[in-house]
Amino acid sequence: LDSKSSLEDVQNCIDRCSGKVNQAQNLIQNEIQGFQDRLQRCVMSCEDKVKVEMSSVTKPDDMSKFRAQVEACAVKCADEHCSLVPKITKNMVDSMKKL
Repeated sequence: LDSKSSLEDVQNCIDRCSGKVNQAQNLIQNEIQGFQDRLQRCVMSCEDKVKVEMSSVTKPDDMSKFRAQVEACAVKCADEHCSLVPKITKNMVDSMKKL
């Protein structure tokens, strides 16, 4: 580009230069969103399992037991999903190399 380049030329240059960066950003955002969605579904499943055990006459003492069950299950979900991070990272790196 030079001082005589038109605004359209400059914009085309910017678009060409930023294309791969935008693709990489979208790829990372999609992977992170998928990870968050899977983790959220796992935690929701924990909540659903405990709701089945509860009744409309659940005593306050039992509520703390159910809360502890949900928390323990949610921690297990987090641990399981944290173990997926290296594989997800590798997949992202491999995908970005193909851009």
